[in-house]
Amino acid sequence: MEKKEEKKKTPLWGWAFGLICLTIPVVSVGGMIPSILGGLGFISCYGISRDGKGSESRRIINCSIVTGFCWILFVTLIFLVESHQSKQNEEQQAKAEVAREEFKKEIEAARAPKVLTLDEEKAIYAETLSKREGIVALESEIKTHLAEGRNTDVLLKQLVHRQVSHKRGMDFTAKFHRITPEKLQEIIARGDAEAWAATE
Repeated sequence: MEKKEEKKKTPLWGWAFGLICLTIPVVSVGGMIPSILGGLGFISCYGISRDGKGSESRRIINCSIVTGFCWILFVTLIFLVESHQSKQNEEQQAKAEVAREEFKKEIEAARAPKVLTLDEEKAIYAETLSKREGIVALESEIKTHLAEGRNTDVLLKQLVHRQVSHKRGMDFTAKFHRITPEKLQEIIARGDAEAWAATE
């Protein structure tokens, strides 16, 4: 009976190897695979250390092999996971860089002055002409009032208001058609010079 009890007793080095295996899930801060690996290593070392068939030195060697194997698997697992994550990060960065470049090109294309056809220029001129007609009519009315010696204060205020609105309208027209204000003025001057019809 005493002999059997000695066989069942776990030596301290058996506990030591088992605990070394159990540090795997501790180092990995949890995780199913590290926990399984550490648990299997602990059970194996525990069983080998209690096996009375082999010599103690042989059992120590076997426990060393099991513990080393568990840790090698764990380190390999970490390496594979890190490599996979690194590859994914590189792919995501590459995709993000491509998306950034495409977005920059779109922005540059949107900001680039548009090359207009003659029909487009005439349409823009017609649009500005309709906006300028109100100012021209008001200026004519002010001249008539001045010639007749009538008060023009109200008309002058209306003229200033319309001129401010017209300026904003011209800025909006230039932005809408993706042309510079200088290009817009060039179109207006050309339209006035060539007498483009407002309906064209």
